[in-house]
Amino acid sequence: MSETNGHRTRADDRPRLPDVQEGQASPEVREVFQDITHTLRAPFLGLFWRVLAAQPDVLRLAWNAVAPNLRTVAAERAAGRLRARALIVEAAGISSHKAFKGDMVRAEIDYDLRMRIGGFNHIALYALPKHLLAVTMLAEALEGRPTPGGDGDTTEIPLGVVVGAVPVSPVDPATARGRAAEILPLIAEGHGHPTAEDYFRSLARLPDYLSAAWNALKPIVTEEEYLARREELGRIVTAEVHALPHAVTFPSGGLRPGELGEVGQLLRLFRERILPEVLMDAAIIAALTDGPDADPLITFRIDGL
Repeated sequence: MSETNGHRTRADDRPRLPDVQEGQASPEVREVFQDITHTLRAPFLGLFWRVLAAQPDVLRLAWNAVAPNLRTVAAERAAGRLRARALIVEAAGISSHKAFKGDMVRAEIDYDLRMRIGGFNHIALYALPKHLLAVTMLAEALEGRPTPGGDGDTTEIPLGVVVGAVPVSPVDPATARGRAAEILPLIAEGHGHPTAEDYFRSLARLPDYLSAAWNALKPIVTEEEYLARREELGRIVTAEVHALPHAVTFPSGGLRPGELGEVGQLLRLFRERILPEVLMDAAIIAALTDGPDADPLITFRIDGL
């Protein structure tokens, strides 16, 4: 059983999320994938887009709808405001950081490896709010409240993966072995998600670190403050998308009736649960790893923003 919007949901009741691995994608889907990573400036996709790729036409419609806004300074600033509210400071205080550091020492994660892990956490934390903006734009449009196009800054940000951002391919839970195969289902179950999001799947390349991270998160993700912050992020992102400069039209007649319900369910799941929760998780894990006073975006911040 797992919490869902204040209720408990059986694992068997959660929707299945078949996804497309990047290496198995068609040339047309790979082209969209590349545009997504270059626009979001991160060397990985995220689970939402890989799930959407099971319907390539829907993937292209969705991406074309949100890409113009995601390339703007307005979206970059909106993502920054979401990121700033994602960290629950009390969850990553000095005592929690020291305890987590002790777990890393016991797992024989030395300083150099911790710095590399920190680099991955930073780029994930940079990209996750942009995924949340994209999903919210699509959900609002599908529900009849499309982004109208506001007076936000239309200046385009530099495109292309940030120099120094190292890709870490996510572990496929279906083929995971050992400790990774044990932890990923526990994380999904603890959150009430159908599966672990790509952030956790990538951290599963270092299962001892992921285990320490989940031990720190596990008691937090059902607390009232965590759930309240998730709802607050939902309100913030909804306001943010309606201030973005370009109008969003989705699906613009491009979906069959049977697809509308499936896409709507998918959008609600990622908008209301998976993405805001994983954004909070990444913020907490980054702070625990680096220390509560570190600046996780110093490498990726665009000059002037």
